[in-house]
Amino acid sequence: MATLELRNVNKSYGSGLVDTLKNIEISIDSGEFLILVGPSGCGKSTLMNCIAGLEDISGGAILVDDQDISGMSPKDRDIAMVFQS
Repeated sequence: MATLELRNVNKSYGSGLVDTLKNIEISIDSGEFLILVGPSGCGKSTLMNCIAGLEDISGGAILVDDQDISGMSPKDRDIAMVFQS
């Protein structure tokens, strides 16, 4: 198991556009469980894609066991997701 920490994570799709994710701060310890809920379009999938490395973040850091993985490719992050169908 590992810890996951998001420090001031931001995601924007271009200058002058509203930030999709703004200053996200989350800390999840080994063995903890987190559920993201919210209306369509609020950024849940964008956040998960950023954690998995499928989308780059615009600012901040994503750490696993205190190692910054923000710049790592998805295959090197050892993170998986299951999409709802």
